[in-house]
Amino acid sequence: MPNLTARTIWTLVLNCLILFGAGHGIGPLVLANIYLFAGEKELSFSLTASYDQSILTAALFSLPGQLLLLVSLMAKGDKSKYLLRLAGIVLLWIGYFYLVHHFFTNGLARFSFFTGLPFLISSVMLFYCLLKSSDRQPVQ
Repeated sequence: MPNLTARTIWTLVLNCLILFGAGHGIGPLVLANIYLFAGEKELSFSLTASYDQSILTAALFSLPGQLLLLVSLMAKGDKSKYLLRLAGIVLLWIGYFYLVHHFFTNGLARFSFFTGLPFLISSVMLFYCLLKSSDRQPVQ
């Protein structure tokens, strides 16, 4: 059985380290989560919104996903760990999508995509291991 705890931690850390470009600098996604609670917010769920507006939307989805993965590390019971990890991964993927959906039109989105590839690989591996472990042990 794969070590789901280690894969969960790696996925969580790699998501926090996805870089985004803003203004004349770059920052990890975890800073966007902090900025979400301070300062003026330009939040838009529209797929036609600018890259800058998509950063905060990505942070809005990523923060609960990160928290769900963190809580899954402390949860009791296989079913609750499974559901928390699954929901966390889905929210992280939605956040990643919002960050990179301008891939073909924006160089900063391409930059975020490539710095997020380790997270994407790690999360797909965690998702696969979760599905594989649920095949062995039926979830009630």
